[in-house]
Amino acid sequence: ITHLFTELLEQQFPIDSPRHQLSLKTPAQFAGQLSIHVNHLNRAIKETTGKTTGELISGRIAKEAKALLEHTHWNIAEIAWCLG
Repeated sequence: ITHLFTELLEQQFPIDSPRHQLSLKTPAQFAGQLSIHVNHLNRAIKETTGKTTGELISGRIAKEAKALLEHTHWNIAEIAWCLG
């Protein structure tokens, strides 16, 4: 489950255009994509990584925000909109 979650999370990146917005931002949205209950996803992620599903999502979004700030000319509002 952790591997499938990580693949889904990474498939959303990199953001290519300021018009592209993340489609999966919450643990419940990821669980829906994986056809499992959000509690099951949260438990599996916590057991294998020691972090919550939300922490992993937030961390990856923050990492992408930093990359967009460093490597694009997008303004903060565009980056914020793309990343939700």
